[in-house]
Amino acid sequence: MHDPDSTPQLHPAERLRLKLKRILLLGLLAPHLLLSAQNSLSDHAAYWGGTGATAVGLPAHQGNPAGTAYSEHRFLALAHQNKYGLPELSSRDLYFLLPTSLLVLSGGFQHSGHSPLQGETYSLAAARTLAPWLRMGLRGNYWVQRQQEKEARTAFILDAGVQYQPRRDLSLGFFTCNPLQKNWSDKDPYHPLPSYTAAALNYRVVEGLELEVGVLKEADFDASFHGVLQVELHPRLALRGALSGTPLRLSLGTQLQVQAFYIHLQLQHHQALGWSSVVGLAWRLPHKPQQTTSS
Repeated sequence: MHDPDSTPQLHPAERLRLKLKRILLLGLLAPHLLLSAQNSLSDHAAYWGGTGATAVGLPAHQGNPAGTAYSEHRFLALAHQNKYGLPELSSRDLYFLLPTSLLVLSGGFQHSGHSPLQGETYSLAAARTLAPWLRMGLRGNYWVQRQQEKEARTAFILDAGVQYQPRRDLSLGFFTCNPLQKNWSDKDPYHPLPSYTAAALNYRVVEGLELEVGVLKEADFDASFHGVLQVELHPRLALRGALSGTPLRLSLGTQLQVQAFYIHLQLQHHQALGWSSVVGLAWRLPHKPQQTTSS
């Protein structure tokens, strides 16, 4: 694909408009959007849309950490997010999931942004089944932000969540990210670290059809409501659509299983900023499944 700014067929006025949009995003929004790319569910919500509060298995590492307790398999995954068509706001992820006899462990590394502003996130989570209907999880995140000609700044925050499943076809999830509202080591008041809570209810209408409604509240912002519809067209193929606002965001995604590999594709449209995309590949490592210990 060609850089829109260098496409000769574009009218000069259109090329100028695209340049101004790029400058605006980078100059005014880049610091905030880079933070949101670093583990912020308001943007990709475990790559599936929605809030991430009822996510289970591998996607739960970037949503509600309690949901990783559902997994009995080891996974290794890669993902790339292209945000609004700007490489300066893109992110790349590498993460894993490892069930043990006591806990389900998961961890990840994310690199966000592009020179001169870049960020890194190192995360490690642990989840446990406390009862057949209750799971809990805790995640630690170490953030590093690097800006050209400036000293790198760091932060460490904790996330925690629970999932309650009173019936086989009904589950509720709640989690909180950075509840203590910790900030960067240099206490930057203009670009604080994200702090939010999310809750959702997931209902399996019939086999292969799920509905979810949820709410996400970020500090200093109004609550946003999320609706998700997931359809399983085949045991190896699922489609999901999500709608949230404000501003209005539409997310469409699909997951395809090919033997031990899971391919995830997603498009998201932001009412004001345009399109983003996510491509992910997960590998289920061969091993003998282990059951986590329940209390």
